[in-house]
Amino acid sequence: NRVGAVAFVADNKVYLGLGYETIKINGQNVNLYKKDWISYTPGYAYAAVKANFPGPDRINGYGYVLNGQIYVGLGQNYSTQVRYKDLWKFSPATNTWKQEKDWPGVYNDDDGWYGGTDNNVSLFTDGVAGYAVKGACNQLWRYSNSSLIIQ
Repeated sequence: NRVGAVAFVADNKVYLGLGYETIKINGQNVNLYKKDWISYTPGYAYAAVKANFPGPDRINGYGYVLNGQIYVGLGQNYSTQVRYKDLWKFSPATNTWKQEKDWPGVYNDDDGWYGGTDNNVSLFTDGVAGYAVKGACNQLWRYSNSSLIIQ
């Protein structure tokens, strides 16, 4: 059980991780953030544990799959109220992570925390490149060949 995990399908396998689970300690709820990365092949009884996500632990990350590579980033940590701008690429073939260029956008709020529609960010792909788009601010970024091209 976890909240705010991410999941993607690449090469007919499901990859999932991150998020948190809540446990009670001395009557207090404590969020245990996760950095694990798991692959599951539908029809098989077991999942495979992969290399842990190397960035900071988080929930509500964003990402996409492009050319069999999984890109994961952004998101936040509710406990510390930190929002992330980093982006990481996972290679299923080599079970390795590589940091890509950070998202250069701004969140446009006063307290540094998510709030309001102008802070919505989404990542997606068209099959050729990856994109980051920010709602209500007319901002679009294109990731291509491991580089960030601002448009």
